[in-house]
Amino acid sequence: MAKRSKWFRIRKLAEAGKNVPVQVVKGNVSPTLMGEPGHYVTRTGKPVMYPRAYAKKGRVTYVCSTQEVIVGRDWLVENLTEEELMQTVLEVVEG
Repeated sequence: MAKRSKWFRIRKLAEAGKNVPVQVVKGNVSPTLMGEPGHYVTRTGKPVMYPRAYAKKGRVTYVCSTQEVIVGRDWLVENLTEEELMQTVLEVVEG
């Protein structure tokens, strides 16, 4: 089985999806899911549970997800392995 990345573990701890971005902040913040998931609304702003029912009339709008996982630098230092920390440092230096 392939080795999972540190970001996979962090997203899993925050109970987030696999495409949710991870934002590293100052402090000792454990992984936390912030924001709202993507969803459909009517022209008046009411949430739509079944968007295909409205699709033929074109009366729904998709609102993009604003979700992200927030994690603190100090938390990463305390909870990542040495190998993962080195990989993170290299990513920061190169990027």
